[in-house]
Amino acid sequence: MLRSFSFSATTLAAACCLILTSLPGAAQTAAPQPPQAPLQRALQELERLRLELQTAHNQFTEARQALAKTQAELAVARKELLQSKEASARSQAEFTQASKLLAETAAARADALKKLNEANRELTKTREIAAASHAEAVASRQQVVTVQAQLAIAQKALVENVAERAALQKELLSARTQQQAAEAKTQKLGKELAGMGASLIAAEKTLAEVTIVREALLKTLAAEKNKNMAAEKSLEAAASRLTEMQARLKIAENMMVSVQKNGEASKRRLSDVSQLRALEGRGRFIIEVPTPDAKLYVDGSLLDTGEGKVMREFVTAKLQPGKRYTLNLKVEMMQEGRPITVTRQITFEGDTEHRLYLGPPSSASRSDDSGN
Repeated sequence: MLRSFSFSATTLAAACCLILTSLPGAAQTAAPQPPQAPLQRALQELERLRLELQTAHNQFTEARQALAKTQAELAVARKELLQSKEASARSQAEFTQASKLLAETAAARADALKKLNEANRELTKTREIAAASHAEAVASRQQVVTVQAQLAIAQKALVENVAERAALQKELLSARTQQQAAEAKTQKLGKELAGMGASLIAAEKTLAEVTIVREALLKTLAAEKNKNMAAEKSLEAAASRLTEMQARLKIAENMMVSVQKNGEASKRRLSDVSQLRALEGRGRFIIEVPTPDAKLYVDGSLLDTGEGKVMREFVTAKLQPGKRYTLNLKVEMMQEGRPITVTRQITFEGDTEHRLYLGPPSSASRSDDSGN
């Protein structure tokens, strides 16, 4: 059974510095080492992640530019909509004024019709009076004729009937005066009726003009409404494009954050490196786990050394020289609310130091890490 020993953080840092500083000397004194394929793959992965990060940054810049352009278009569309609303308000005011003028014209027409009806009634009354006067005049004329006949018959009684004749002439003169007054009044009423007719014709003409203006205003108002609808549709389309751009921007930001996380995780990971070290026949393991709360098992036993840290270290018991040993490692952790278990089997000898990463590979480098 292998034994494990704990080291402090200072000892671990000193050991890492010793490893890094002794690599060139070991490479000079020892036999030629095989090419560092894992290190090269890690460098290639870092370069690829840097290119992906640059691409994501370019996409993010393009998305921001498209967003700024869409916002400018949205501002222009809002300005056009405001102008259309102001024009619509002006058209509505003109339409209200025209409606008021139309109502006033209709009232004037009704008043003119009322006056015309009164004039017609008065003219009818005057005509009836004139007809009565004419009938009286006719009767008077008949009376005059009768009187003249009587005068012709009673010439001898003319002197005696002078007073009666004078009274009859006076009555005839009065009747003629009444007839002339009635005729003058009839002519005056006819003139007033003609004036009323002219006023009515002018009012009807004004009403027709106002109706034409109203129809033109209604057509203008309909055109403004259509323009407003088109502007609102343009605004809705711009808002939809803005929402789409924001979604694309969110996706690009998430991609950039994911690429950054993968890059940081790849930078933090230890490359699988095995080096010869003078460890008095023991084997030393420096293991990086994904999270501080991950549990590390060595040959089925929980390694409590270094809990709460991502770097775990242990040293085996003294081993037989030249003999190869097998070590089973297992990491248990939670990822996205699901338990994850990663196992690995390491073959090693005494006087060797092993540095490795034990955890689930990232989505960006899973295909490269699966074969290590």
